[in-house]
This record gives sequence, structure tokens and C-alpha cells, in this order.
Amino acid sequence: MKARLWTAAAAALALAACDKGPTQLDRIAESAASPPIPTATAPRPPPVPTAPSITVDDSACTINGEEVLFLAPDARDRIAGILTGKPLVEGKVVAFDAAREAKTPRIAAVVFALRKAKAKGATVHTSMRDRTMGELALNFSHGAASECTPAAMIRKDGSIAVWSAGGGTAQTFTKGFAGPDLTLGTEGLRKASAACGSTVWALGADDNITWGLTFDLAMRARGEADAG
Repeated sequence: MKARLWTAAAAALALAACDKGPTQLDRIAESAASPPIPTATAPRPPPVPTAPSITVDDSACTINGEEVLFLAPDARDRIAGILTGKPLVEGKVVAFDAAREAKTPRIAAVVFALRKAKAKGATVHTSMRDRTMGELALNFSHGAASECTPAAMIRKDGSIAVWSAGGGTAQTFTKGFAGPDLTLGTEGLRKASAACGSTVWALGADDNITWGLTFDLAMRARGEADAG
């Protein structure tokens, strides 16, 4: 009889132990084992659009790391294709860096491509002769050239020819010791401009002339008073 009572008492104790709620230690262990409840995170704002990074040397035009070689027969159309639809191109003034040693037609190809991509204009950054950085603004929506619009071109031999866009005999300023005579060339442009109501000048260079020389002529023409 006593053995049965002890057995019953042991069973009752066991049941009581089973009915006892979880201890604080049990709750800590259960919390550590359960996965964390995910917290709501705010959506990331869309990336801010940036203008394309464009650099031009004599061999290629590079746009955001994508290179287009000028040796390709369709180079300027390929450049236009890459630029079309890029953020901050259509209706904007797009800046690019142009090396002095690049031939002038290389820069002309990039300007053509920007116009085709519907840019409003271009800002060309090129090193000056004194190694400072120059900035040339090109406005694609300028007024139309007239018959008397002054035109200047750096020829293969480094001389500068000045004439009217409508034709006629060119006035030639021979090359100086340091290259094209920019002083006399721009003076010739101003004289031609004084006799014409045109709001623009036309500047160019032969295919073998480096952009640095063309850039110098454009900066000189733009930077000194009276018209430009």
C-alpha cells in the first residue's frame, strides 16, 4: 500500500512539473531560436540622372567608358546613336573634353552627333597654350549665316584665310613663327564683320589641323570685343 502511495505521489509531482509554465530561461531560449521579425524599410529614391561623360582624342570618342574609334566609317552616327536618349542630352548644353592633339574633324564629328541627338548646344573643354583649361560654348540655335558672314579657315600650311561666306577672294594671313597668326586673322574677321550685319562668324580648319589651333582661333575670335 505504501509503495502505491509513493508511486501515486511521484506521478502527481511529475504531472505538476509538466503543468508548470515556461521559465524566463525557456523564454529567452525560445526568443533566440525564433527568426527575427522583418522591419519595413523605406524604398530607395531613384538615382539622380547625370550627363554623359564624353572625352575625345585623335583616335576615339569615349562615352561613359564606351569607345567609338574614328577609323570606323560610321563613327559619328554611332556616337549619335549612343548619345540619343541619354539623360541630360536632348534640349541641354552638353559638355565634353577635347584633346588639343585631336584633328579638328574629330571634334566636328562629336558636335554633329550632339546635334543629331537633339542637344541644345555644346561646351568644349580644351587645354589652352598656357596649360589652363579653356571653355568654348557652341550654340546650335544661332542665327543663320548671311552672304556677308565673315568666315575664317586655318589652311594646311598654317595660314589663315578670311573671306565672306557667300564667296569671293580670301584675304590670307601667313603663318607666324609659333603657328597661325591669330592676331592678324581675328583682326581680319573683325574688319569683315564691321561691314556686315551678321550675328555669327564661321570658323573652320583643314583636316590635318589639330583641334588645339582651331580652338585657339575660336577663343580669340570670341574673347575680344566688337563682334564674335
